[in-house]
Amino acid sequence: MEVGIGVDADGAVAVHHASLPGSAPVALLRPGAPAAELRIAGRTAARIVKCLPL
Repeated sequence: MEVGIGVDADGAVAVHHASLPGSAPVALLRPGAPAAELRIAGRTAARIVKCLPL
């Protein structure tokens, strides 16, 4: 799958794919992001796994 979702100690969330440079996540959400934005990040990760357009 080569897709990862990371959460740092402050609560920032990153969605990343192995084909991208380490400094260029597909999505990056700030700490305390609303639930709707977090759901979009999850949907984005799922679309990458299924090879669907973003």
